[in-house]
Amino acid sequence: MKNNKFSEWMESLLPIEQKAVKISAACSGVFLTVLVGTIVTVNVLGAVKNPSSPTPEDTSGSYVTSFPLDKEALENTILAKTKDAGEEYIKDTLFVGDSNTDALYKYGLVSLEQVSAKVGVGIGAALTDKVCYFENDSKGYTMVETIAKMKPRRVIFNFGTNNTSHYTTDEFIEEYQKVLKAVKDSYPYTDIIINAVYPIAKANNYPNISIETIDSYNQALAEMCKENGYKFLNTTEILKGEDGYLKSEYANPDGIHLKENALKNILVYIREHAYTDTKDTRPDTNNIPKRRKVEETQSESTQEIIASYHVEVSNGKTYGTLQGDGFSNETSKQFKITSEQNNFNVTAVPNEGYEFVRWSDGVETATRTDKNLTKNLSVTAVFRSKASISITASKTLVNASGEDVTFKASLSGGADNKISWQLNGKTLSGISGESVSFNVKPGDKVTASTGLITSSAITMQLKANLSISASAKKSNVGQTVTFTANGDGVDLDSVVWKVDGSKQKSGHSFTFTPNSAKTYTITATSGEIVASVQLSVVTVTPPAPPPVNPNPPSNSETKPPAPSPVNPDPPSSSETQPPASPPVEPDPPSPPSDVEIIPSPPNFSE
Repeated sequence: MKNNKFSEWMESLLPIEQKAVKISAACSGVFLTVLVGTIVTVNVLGAVKNPSSPTPEDTSGSYVTSFPLDKEALENTILAKTKDAGEEYIKDTLFVGDSNTDALYKYGLVSLEQVSAKVGVGIGAALTDKVCYFENDSKGYTMVETIAKMKPRRVIFNFGTNNTSHYTTDEFIEEYQKVLKAVKDSYPYTDIIINAVYPIAKANNYPNISIETIDSYNQALAEMCKENGYKFLNTTEILKGEDGYLKSEYANPDGIHLKENALKNILVYIREHAYTDTKDTRPDTNNIPKRRKVEETQSESTQEIIASYHVEVSNGKTYGTLQGDGFSNETSKQFKITSEQNNFNVTAVPNEGYEFVRWSDGVETATRTDKNLTKNLSVTAVFRSKASISITASKTLVNASGEDVTFKASLSGGADNKISWQLNGKTLSGISGESVSFNVKPGDKVTASTGLITSSAITMQLKANLSISASAKKSNVGQTVTFTANGDGVDLDSVVWKVDGSKQKSGHSFTFTPNSAKTYTITATSGEIVASVQLSVVTVTPPAPPPVNPNPPSNSETKPPAPSPVNPDPPSSSETQPPASPPVEPDPPSPPSDVEIIPSPPNFSE
């Protein structure tokens, strides 16, 4: 039975995946032993004979904490370490996802009733691809539809690897939310846990898948869980090595698919990070149908094989059609495989304003050829908008310290997605819509994105400004004043100085000595930037001399000086001072040198 499971899993893989698995098996000796049916096969697969008790591999005593999640900011969103919840916890869980989820069943680690998965699909396939079948029921069911039929206690989703090469983080989250909303609408009684997108090995066969995109997906998934009340299972802790990539001992040669030991450790991690805080509100857990494998039914009946082609339905709309030999404008087409007809050409044709992205199984050409099919094929064509987005800014010149600027986005070509804004390549949290305002500085690059497309960047420039500082705003005639240029975005050493429009000099500073009393206008110019100040100059007036009496008194009217006050106590005779000498008559003034002196005539009367 184990050999059949492994063979069926091999058949479900893409050719490149089958080749990688074969290379891995050849290197380890397992594939050879499976082919020859030796007892080694029994021993290897016997390790999972009791899937209810997988034994964890050595993790060196602790989980690797290289994944950059802000656990404090995410509060209780990330499932924390708990005691082992046991195998009953696993049995009550439905695992929904892509090939690494499908491998849980292929390796025999869980039962068919616990898995709803498909190889090579992204998150959108959960709503479109028929992957699950039940006994006594010929209809196929999508993963979301399977949840309502299986009525699980909890669901663990694991998608993302196959989306990374085609979807931006915003687009991936948007698709994920559509799926989760459909689950809540169809069966609201189950607990939803979002598993981290598994890391890839550093050496892998998928150049379009990057670990940076996976990390971005996981950060966004954790934030989405916090916003919507889901739980985030950070299995990245045990899968990543110190270099941030998938540990080599967990990776198959293709670098994407996990080995059995990794999957066993994941189941242990799930049990030890259990979500048991909620009550079981399922109204009815009876009448759960039994799963069947569609391939087994086909081989037991008429060997009928169906090739089904679909176009993706988003919000009730389709954005393209299918055409091929003898048909066109179809949104779904099925072919019955017969010995006469087992070769089909189908082309996905996008509607106007949209473009083809890929088929759900990874085929990237719009026209595909499928031939020699040996099992059912069901694929979905995925389209996206060809819309363009452009942005404008209320201004592009800002101060060095930063300014608030209003940005507006214009969409064309049928875009109807939510607009997010990026500053220097990082999406701004809480800022969305066609018109937004936020603070930017010179050199910042601003873009807008719909998740499908991104606008060209607007780069903010430094706004040039110029001002003048003066050592004085008022001065006197002859007093020197110094003026200095200040500013951003200008060459201060080349500033041109003018006084009342007359150029004086160039340089960072300028000294000026006014020679008259007036108001001067001092300007500084750098390119088209001009600044000016005014200097008020006044003349200093010397102090006035003391007033002169215009009518001085004549000599005859000169009053004698007042007598000295009489000493009431005259000195004794011994102390009597001698009388003052009479005043000496001054010599008459000499006549001027240029005046002729005429002698007086003799007095003849004598």
